Amino acid sequence: MRSSVAAALAAALWLAGCAAPPDMTRSPSSGPAERPLLPPAGTLAVDAPPSRDRPAALNRIVNPRPASTAVLAEGAALYRIYCAVCHGADGGGDSLLAEYLPRLPDLRSPVWARRPDGRLYGVILRGGFRMPAYGDALSEGERWAVVHYLRTLGNGDGQ
Repeated sequence: MRSSVAAALAAALWLAGCAAPPDMTRSPSSGPAERPLLPPAGTLAVDAPPSRDRPAALNRIVNPRPASTAVLAEGAALYRIYCAVCHGADGGGDSLLAEYLPRLPDLRSPVWARRPDGRLYGVILRGGFRMPAYGDALSEGERWAVVHYLRTLGNGDGQ
């Protein structure tokens, strides 16, 4: 009889431990934030969902790297590795893959020359309409070096 009382007591204690305490079932839950925080002025979220004014933010970003000879050479080398396969060696969109892809933009055109640095950087970082993103392949400094190099394509200075 002792063993059956002990077994019943153990079962009762075990069952009591499985039930949720009343305070956990009636505790208030927190809902989504009522108002998201705005990003600090002059910044652009990289690992967060795009902001509603992303194009405006990209238009305000200025290339922080100086356009030195070394930076332009770095940008040219990176362009040859990552970009020329689609955009062509001179940026005209007449690459080896051009026949397999829809018409690629001519990066030498005045349309691209008028784009702010931040917009070009954003396309390299996140990709474009049909262009893949290179944010994981290139560091921040490398992306800015490519932007500087793209500026040389429209004036015939491409290396």
